[in-house]
Amino acid sequence: MSLYIITVILTALASNITLPVVGGFRVTLGVVALFAMIHAFRLKRPILLATVTGIVVVLVRILLESFRMPINPEVASNYFLEVFFYFGFGFLYYYSVIHNQSAYPLPLVIALAISDAGGNFLEYLLRTLAADQTWTNTSLVTILLAASVRSILIVFFIWIIKRIFTKFVDERSSYD
Repeated sequence: MSLYIITVILTALASNITLPVVGGFRVTLGVVALFAMIHAFRLKRPILLATVTGIVVVLVRILLESFRMPINPEVASNYFLEVFFYFGFGFLYYYSVIHNQSAYPLPLVIALAISDAGGNFLEYLLRTLAADQTWTNTSLVTILLAASVRSILIVFFIWIIKRIFTKFVDERSSYD
């Protein structure tokens, strides 16, 4: 249980390290930290963990933003749509990596890129339906590029985690 709490806190803190790409679209290290920990430590229930973590990330961002300026419902709703990115990523990760029983499973970096892009597409769809203009300048190429960069970073962080925490990772050898 403590590893789950550490994962949520680490992700919430890492999500504040951002690289703006285009318009309101940004690449953060939060999702990198989350899915590197989920994969390296084989944490169970990634959809639930990703959704809860998304909610905590949004609340932390709103809290930090409230120190800079007053928060109105428009700003808060802009942040809350990001929860669907975490949910979408977790959902697609579960079915493309953990639950994949294929004789030829996808390489991890490809499955992560698909999960990331799918989460972004879900968030983009909901922003469009909500008439949120935050991502109006964001293109498909930008989303796919960000997904690829984050996926490579996740694989790199998985490798680092496994090198540092070798004994602990080996003890958690399956998703049972």
